[in-house]
Amino acid sequence: MDTQRPSNNHHKTTTPSSKIKSMLFRSLRIVIFVYLGLVLLAIAFEKQLVYHGTPTDSAHRYPGFEEHFISSQDGVLLHGISIEFPVSDKWAIFFHGNAGSLEHRVGFLKELSFKLKRNVLAVDYRGFGKSEGSPSEDALISDAVDFTNYAMEHLSLRPEKSYLVGRSLGGGVALQLATEYTFEAMILINTFTSLTDVASELYPFLPTQQIMRNRFDSILVAERLRIPVFQTHDTQDEIIPYDNGRALYDRFVTKKAFWVHEDASHNTALPADFYRALNRFLKAL
Repeated sequence: MDTQRPSNNHHKTTTPSSKIKSMLFRSLRIVIFVYLGLVLLAIAFEKQLVYHGTPTDSAHRYPGFEEHFISSQDGVLLHGISIEFPVSDKWAIFFHGNAGSLEHRVGFLKELSFKLKRNVLAVDYRGFGKSEGSPSEDALISDAVDFTNYAMEHLSLRPEKSYLVGRSLGGGVALQLATEYTFEAMILINTFTSLTDVASELYPFLPTQQIMRNRFDSILVAERLRIPVFQTHDTQDEIIPYDNGRALYDRFVTKKAFWVHEDASHNTALPADFYRALNRFLKAL
């Protein structure tokens, strides 16, 4: 009697639900790989995303301006310019934003000197203007210290009789410099609590708090400062949200004032009302 042996070949049956699960799993893997790729790109190109310096060979030969070249602590050639205000021996040190160079700030520096009635020294970051090297948080802070020491030695600058002025990224540099010297007062224009907070607003899909190396944690410095602070922020700032600037201001525990720049964006020129409010604040110190 013949008996039929059971076959050892087991045929798998693919159901619609298993197909869907397989497709979802493959799609999830692709999404994860793409996301990890974005994170790795953000890490690799952080400097390019943060710093947008414009090199130039311009001599900055404008009436009343003088060029300054110094060698940093690690041997990098740095460039700055100063504008002299007649019959004044007082200074303001200005640090600009994360793009361009001093060549784009000549008009503002003239205005700042005239409105404050004092000499102004401005510094180009590494990789900006005629400064050599590559920018980073540590390098910018160290270079700011070097230029301050240079100004104290060669320009008779006295920190306790000088204003610190920082715009955007420059506010982060100025705040760190203020932990090294006691300045007369600080003026902050459209600056931030930290670069990581700004990045989380611009790139909410990235873990900026975990991956960024250039942080400029200004909010951690604010409570330690004892010099007077005058701060302004544009209400329609598309790069550093107004609420971010206000949050920084709220952390200062020293004599301070906040001037709201209504209906203005990040790079809007400062009006006469700003300077009037600023000078009222400074005269009352």
